[in-house]
This record gives sequence, C-alpha cells and structure tokens, in this order.
Amino acid sequence: MKMNWGCNALPLLVLVVVLGTTLQHARAEPRPDFGIKAVLSGTPRVITLSTTLSNTFDKVDNTNLPLVSGYNLLNNMKTALLQIGTKITTKGTAITTALNTLAADKSNVNAAPLFQAVSTAITELSQLVQTGLTAELAVLKQLNSKSLIVDGLGDGFRSIVEKLNGLSGALDRLKAGVIAARDAPGNSPTAVSSNNLRKFITSTMVPDVQDALTRLNGEVPSVQYVIESAQKRLVVADAFISDIKDEAQENVGFVRDDFQDLQNKATIVGENIAAGFDDLVTPVYNAQLAALSAVQSTIEGISTYADDLQPALTSLDLLLEADFLGTLTTSLEDEFANYNTALDGSIGTDTAIKSFFVAEACGVVKSLVNSLAASGDYAEYCFVKYSNKAYSQFGIAYYLLSQCYQVEQVRLERLQDLTATITQMIIYDIEDLGEAISSCAPLNDGAPCLTLIGPHYEVLATTIDDKQTYLLNYVDKELKLSLQRVGACVAVSKYSMVVALQPIPANLATCNASGYAA
Repeated sequence: MKMNWGCNALPLLVLVVVLGTTLQHARAEPRPDFGIKAVLSGTPRVITLSTTLSNTFDKVDNTNLPLVSGYNLLNNMKTALLQIGTKITTKGTAITTALNTLAADKSNVNAAPLFQAVSTAITELSQLVQTGLTAELAVLKQLNSKSLIVDGLGDGFRSIVEKLNGLSGALDRLKAGVIAARDAPGNSPTAVSSNNLRKFITSTMVPDVQDALTRLNGEVPSVQYVIESAQKRLVVADAFISDIKDEAQENVGFVRDDFQDLQNKATIVGENIAAGFDDLVTPVYNAQLAALSAVQSTIEGISTYADDLQPALTSLDLLLEADFLGTLTTSLEDEFANYNTALDGSIGTDTAIKSFFVAEACGVVKSLVNSLAASGDYAEYCFVKYSNKAYSQFGIAYYLLSQCYQVEQVRLERLQDLTATITQMIIYDIEDLGEAISSCAPLNDGAPCLTLIGPHYEVLATTIDDKQTYLLNYVDKELKLSLQRVGACVAVSKYSMVVALQPIPANLATCNASGYAA
C-alpha cells in the first residue's frame, strides 16, 4: 500500500517531529544520582532502604528501662548496655546520613569525597563493634566470661561487620562505575551520556547496594534484641532485690509487733499479779482489822494477849500492811520490767532479727541477682527455681518466730493463774482472822482461848511470809526460764532459715552449669 505524501500528510509529519524533539529534551534533563547528573535505575529505592536502615539503627538505643534497687552492679551493666546502644545508633545513622547525601548529590563534579564519607562511616561502625566496645563488654562479662549478653552481642557484631563489608564492596564498585562514567568521553557539559551509563555502571551495581542495605538492616535488630532483653533481665533482678527487701522488712515488722505483744503481755501480767494484793488481799485484811477493832480493848485486856496473840498479830501486820505490800508489788512489777529489759537485749528483738536477715540472706540474694545478670545458658530457669525458695524463707522465719512469742505469752498467762492461786491461799489464811479472835472476847475467861489460837496465827504468819517469798522467787525463776525459752526458740527458728538458705548458692552454681538436670 502506498503512502499518500500529499498535503494531507503534512500535519502528521510536523506532530512526529515535535514529539520527538520534546522527548529528546525530556531525556536530556537528568535527575541527580550518586554525584552525577544521570538517571540511575533504583536510586529512589536505595534512599528508601537507607532511611529504613536509619530507623532501625535509631531503635538500638531506644530501650532505657528504670532500675530502682540501687545495686551498683546492675546500674553499671545497664550503663554499659546504654552506651553500646548509643554508640551503635550514632555510628549507624552516620552511615545512612552520608549515603543519603551521596545519593541526592547533583554536583557532577567529584563524587569521590561523598563516597569516602560513606566509607569512613562504615569503617568507624565496623571498628566500633570489633574493638571499640572493650570497656563496656568487660562490664557485661565481669560475672561470666560466657555471658549470653556478650555472646549475643558478639554474634550480632560479627554479622553486622560481614554485611558492612558487603555494603562497602557494593559502594566501591558503584563508585568506580560512577567516576568512570563521569570522566569518559562523550558526555555533555551537564550530564553523563546514556552510552557511558550503560558501559560503566552495570545493571547490578545499584541493586547490589540495595541488597547490601537490606541485608544489613536484617542484622541490626539482633543487637537491639540483646540490649533490650538484657535490660529486661536486669529489671527482673532489680525487682527481685526490691521485692525481697520489702518482704524481709514486712516480716521484720511482723516480728516487731509480736515481740511487742509479748512485752506488753509481760507488763500486763506483772500489773495483774501485783494488783492481786491491792485488790484482793488488802481489802480482806482490812476487813479483819475492822472486825478486831470492835473488840480490841477487850482482847488486849485478856491476860494471855501479850504473850500468846500479840506476836502473831504483829507478824501478820508486818506482812500485810500497806507499805510492805507496796514493796512486794513493786518488786513483782520490777521483775517483769527487768524481764522486758532483758528481752530488749536478746536475740529475739526485731533489730536482732533484721540484722540476722541481712547477714544470712544478703549473700544469697546477691548470688541470685548476679546469676541472672551474668546471663548464663540456664540463668533464667535457675533464678526462678531458687529465687522463690529464698523469698519464701522470710515468711517461714516469721511464722516460726511468732510461735516463740505467742507460746511464751500463753506461759505468762499460766504464771498469772498460778500466782492468783497463791494469792487466794494467803486470803484463805486470813479471811477468818477477825471472827476467830473476836470469838474469844465474850468469854468470861478468854485467856485459854487466846492461848489456843495465838500459836495457830503465828504459824499462819510464817506460812504467809513463805508464800510471799515463794511467789516472788517463783516469778523471778519463771521469767528467767522464759528468757531462756525465747532465746532457744528464736535460735532454732533462725537456724532453720540458715539451713534453707545456705545451700542455695552452691545449688545455683550447679544449676547454672548443668541446667535442668541440677
């Protein structure tokens, strides 16, 4: 078929020429890529991947979990982790910043310095993770040369170095191609020709950079994970310190309350025993004196009064009059006051128990915390296995100690019951004194009557004296025995805790070495 080259075909020809010219101008206005004015396929993707990598590096130092226990070891380890994260983030984002600057450059003059900036940043990060974190890693492995933290970081660092080498190689190849294309003949003053692009910048150079960035981006999160998981482990150890400290202090508070209850009970029992004389003996004796006063002149007029009855009444009065009973009750109260003073100096005080808890438990707590922080292969399992056992010992110790104090309170109540019986015996001795003596007054000859009952009350006066002395001595001895019982019971309770805690560090070490079989 012949083309009609007449006038009707002219507009079409003009349109083709115009379109061709327009397209030619469009292709001659290149976008800046990697220091030259030329379109390199995949450059936007490089910038996107570099930005993604920057965000990934930025996350490495995001984790900063608070520690509150004040344990320097944990604080130092956390500081080391934060320093590692900050340094890696700083060096890593320096790479992406330099790379984005390179990719966006449009100078078309000399791309070498821009490539060198990226290369320098890569070298600095590589050197950092290989030799620049010695101090921080030393802190992290001070408890365990095979720390999972150090091993994990080391593995991540090796992978990062490998991928950095890959990125460095890809950029070196691209750099050589870009410089060769820019310097080759045939370029315009403002752009690199497409022929030179195809000749010197192969189709794999930019994709190689993309691939290297993607691979590097895949390795960085492992370092972030190690830093984050290590901090979480430190937080667990830190919380354990705070929790077990609170548990110990709470149980010391319970001990203090029960100990004070025992002392309060001792004070009350002492007051009750003393009050038995004021409230019971004294009223009965005063009633007898009142009964005697009605016949006193008659009784005193009987011939045998002075020899047979008056000595007995004098003895009784010495034992039962207010001043003597006041001295006796004061002595009884002093016994219980001395008992409480002795308790304050015993091993059963809350202060003594607190000191014991610190002495026996701190080493165990430290071994548990250090074990978890050391991050051995079985650290978390072994920590859980033995930390709960250690934690429970404070409650168990309190339960045993509380039994010591509570049982002794019951014994003090029994002591009070016994002294009440002795008091009743004294009352029984004197409760018919007035009636018996008054019965002699109406008699025509009361002398034989007084002679009969006088020696009886002389004996009663002696037995009352014996009972009062026995009461005071018995209280004294019983309170001394009580102190011994409390001390022995507390000692047994304390060493029950020792027996439970003492094997934990050794068992923990075995567990860390052998794992679940320990």
